[in-house]
Amino acid sequence: MGIFSSPGRCSWPPSAGKSRGFARAQAIAQAIRNNLIRQTSLGPVLLPGAVGFEREDGLILNPSYWVLPALQDLARLEPDQPVWGELIQSGLRLLEQARFGRWALPPDWIALKDDALSFPPDFAPRFGYEAIRVPLYLIWAGLGDDKTLKPFLDYWEQTGPLHPAWVDLIADTPAPYPAKAGTRSVLALGAFVSPQSSTRALRLPDLASEDGYYTAALSLLMEVALKKWCQAQ
Repeated sequence: MGIFSSPGRCSWPPSAGKSRGFARAQAIAQAIRNNLIRQTSLGPVLLPGAVGFEREDGLILNPSYWVLPALQDLARLEPDQPVWGELIQSGLRLLEQARFGRWALPPDWIALKDDALSFPPDFAPRFGYEAIRVPLYLIWAGLGDDKTLKPFLDYWEQTGPLHPAWVDLIADTPAPYPAKAGTRSVLALGAFVSPQSSTRALRLPDLASEDGYYTAALSLLMEVALKKWCQAQ
């Protein structure tokens, strides 16, 4: 902390860092627009990467890559680029259509070819490690209403208290082991913000040192989403 003890030593014009940040953000936005967006029957979709996701079985998509609050920020950053708002809408359309299994959940990975959605053969047909971010981003973006959150809440309620790490969307079989604290923190957030919830206190699971960075990252993102949700109430 001592590095900041001398007033002015690390100071710079207030606008300089902000200007650099905007310039970098605009460069990233342009790179996404130029390299990762494809037009489909759903509207524009977002490829997970520039290479390897356009195949014979279709475009390989990951619903959790629609980071809805970030797309909202990009729409504000580039108000002359309608594609950001269009991506938000295509992401919501994808979530409406990509519902599988007993609980109508989105998969971690999905293939889109023409108008058809299917499971890519080289990815497990699961709602799990990746798709757990979908309800988190819906809530964060202010789009987590009763309709969009219901499948997730039904699944978690009906598989408690174990709350499995994933569920196979073809066989409807849950993982034989429980979800880690990061996933359970998203579960707790969903239950807390649900219009049907009477919960007045949000109890978060404790993080364990062996849980790893992803669980810690989910927990931190959940806190940001919760703050945004509370500010909007």
